[in-house]
Amino acid sequence: MPTVAIIGRPNAGKSTLFNSLIGERRSIESDVPGTTRDRVFGTIKGEKIDFMLVDTGGLTTDMSGSIEQDMRKQAEESISGADLIYFCIDVRTELTAEEEEIAEILRKRKPKHVPVFLVGTKSEKPTANEVAGEFYRLGVSDRDIFFVAAKETIGTHELLDATEDALIQNGFQKKDEIKQENTIANICVLGRPNAGKSTFINTLSGKDISIVSPEAGTTRDNVDSIVRYEKKSYLLIDTAGIRKKSSMNKEQIERYSRLRALSALSRANIAILLIDATEGITHQDQTIAAEIKQAGMGVIIIFSKWDLIRKNLKETIEQEIREKDEFKVEKTTAEEKEQKISKASIALRNRFIREAQAKLPFLSWAPILFLSSLEKRGVLEIFHTAEKIMEERKRKIPTSELNDFLEQALAAHPPASRGTKRLKVKYAVQTGENPPTFTFFANDPDATHFSFRRYIENRLRDVYGFWGTPIIVEMRKK
Repeated sequence: MPTVAIIGRPNAGKSTLFNSLIGERRSIESDVPGTTRDRVFGTIKGEKIDFMLVDTGGLTTDMSGSIEQDMRKQAEESISGADLIYFCIDVRTELTAEEEEIAEILRKRKPKHVPVFLVGTKSEKPTANEVAGEFYRLGVSDRDIFFVAAKETIGTHELLDATEDALIQNGFQKKDEIKQENTIANICVLGRPNAGKSTFINTLSGKDISIVSPEAGTTRDNVDSIVRYEKKSYLLIDTAGIRKKSSMNKEQIERYSRLRALSALSRANIAILLIDATEGITHQDQTIAAEIKQAGMGVIIIFSKWDLIRKNLKETIEQEIREKDEFKVEKTTAEEKEQKISKASIALRNRFIREAQAKLPFLSWAPILFLSSLEKRGVLEIFHTAEKIMEERKRKIPTSELNDFLEQALAAHPPASRGTKRLKVKYAVQTGENPPTFTFFANDPDATHFSFRRYIENRLRDVYGFWGTPIIVEMRKK
């Protein structure tokens, strides 16, 4: 799929254009320059060809901070890897030194065959033509200038038509000539700020797609990336760190980031709850876990930064061995030391698992993994786990088999009665998958005690597994 990159100085209308073209508010719009920091990806389903649209952080001459340097690096990488470029310029202002510098970067970094479209934003054609000559002075495009008012969708259709034609002229196949590749799973990564989400995504993708920074809250937008492993594709959605509502500042941007992170669940099959192992499970982790459970996602719980835990454990054991060996004739061998470290590491993992089961009992069916992104330990296990969960989410139980199960379950534990009326469950049908949904028909569904639903769910898991995915149990009147 070809890639179209949107570049320009901060607050030039890039994110508004991006959202208008993809038809949803995925990139945060704000009058505050520098709101978009990471690259934000969206797919355009065109009439002739599909392409990936990339919104980038604004290029600026101010390079005083590390985040500004990362934004510039990512924008330059987008220029180098793009198949077509939208250079956005606000028609309401005169050309700036930043735009002159962007034109120079285009001349140096852009491959010769890649076309550049000058896009005059926040404009209407009758008034914008007056600045056309000034735009051409940049010398980076020999094509007509596209004037758009993105919020009103003025000029956007012409821009898309010209984009599709230019990509086809450059050798990309039309969509009806390409066999589309489906993803095994759409995986949304959620967690508290600075839990290691962006480092985790970069480790999986092998690219610096998300900005990695020790500053909590660096990622504000949801960032999509496609990762292939063993000839299978996975969509990864990196999200902004979700803070406590009481800890959020008054900026609308931060509130939007939280809402957008949670709304990303609607595009996912599986949610990864990333927990900082150095801090353990906090109340905020429990809140995020509840949001995931409510959304009906498959879940993988991952303790990140496990390399730091292992390092501290190893140093502690080695110190203990040194202190004991001072009073022993025979010193501890290297093999004995490794065995002791291995045994302690297993015990520590089990302690973290028990903590997760105690603090997240409603996700007791979720697999728990341990990850060191820097050492790349436990990375491949994530793909295998995600594929297995998707198989479980799509599991279909035949109606006859399900009713045999129901008969045995009722014989072992008849439902409790409420008052004088006895609950009678007649039969069951699986009415959905992804997540698995089961409907039980009874004489009086309102008389069903919550413990009976829990019993049925536990029995379903005992017999059929449904590992890593929630089960929905519904009661209806026969």
